Amino acid sequence: MAATTTTSLAALIPSEVIEGNLISNMGDKASLVNLCRVKTGFKSVEFAALESLVAAAAVEGAALTPAAVVPVGTVVTASPQEIPAIQLTRFSIETNEAGDWLSLGGNLGRTLADRANVQVCETFSDLFNGNLNSAASSDGAGNPLPMDLHTLELAIEIAEGNNSVSKSFGGSMGLAAVLHPSQISAIRADARASGNFIAREDVLATNPALNPTGLQFGYYGVAVYMSMGVETTAATTAQGAGVDLFTGIALAAGNTKKGALFAIGDAHGFVMQKPPNVRSEDTALIVTGGVNMVAGYVGGVARISEQLTLIQSL
Repeated sequence: MAATTTTSLAALIPSEVIEGNLISNMGDKASLVNLCRVKTGFKSVEFAALESLVAAAAVEGAALTPAAVVPVGTVVTASPQEIPAIQLTRFSIETNEAGDWLSLGGNLGRTLADRANVQVCETFSDLFNGNLNSAASSDGAGNPLPMDLHTLELAIEIAEGNNSVSKSFGGSMGLAAVLHPSQISAIRADARASGNFIAREDVLATNPALNPTGLQFGYYGVAVYMSMGVETTAATTAQGAGVDLFTGIALAAGNTKKGALFAIGDAHGFVMQKPPNVRSEDTALIVTGGVNMVAGYVGGVARISEQLTLIQSL
């Protein structure tokens, strides 16, 4: 086992511990799984969405046509997600003066949370059967621009009903936006330039049940989260049944950050066969013995419905 020798502590500190603490301190600060509609206990599942429903006057003798329930996306099979074991020799445990081995469990859990955030954010750039609403920041020539309040306003406009099904987004917990750190920074710069003020406390006061982890601020009741899992991929132009609202014109070729706005717990599903866990195992390692600590879960991103707005910008 690779180890780092320190004369100040007169002890051996395994490099795995150092790397684990770095991961814990430098990982994603968000926790996005609880914003999704998480399904547990399934190895695979197909999410479904209702067509847009319209009420009309009753007509005597006229038969009602049942509303169709249409699967969105495909059957999703959960795939194992695991972290390689952290191996500690009995020698290093016995000779370390102040080894906090239990903290390794927290490091493993944090790494699993980072992985789950990446899986959630990967859904933002997927089309899933052409159901896509998008708001993008661009100039009049189709060149992507940094994120601004105007683009966020357009995304909220889509959520309020200017979308592919002409219905406001559902969800009793309201709306949440998940953006890349550079998008968050650009919005802050735009707010400073325009003399506006946006505070994180606004949305927490309205909905104290929201998870504050990763929450940056509230904007007219929309909880805005920051995640490093937001991807940078090719710019998405108008597609499928969605509505595209641009600050100018359709984006030209290029890469943009792919954030999203959706109804909390309702916009997209996440299949998790079992929640993250940490399990320990004693093993024999050459003469001295040792401990392996591994962590894993079985999860996978499920689907995107019409009730999600892709937010893309530099």
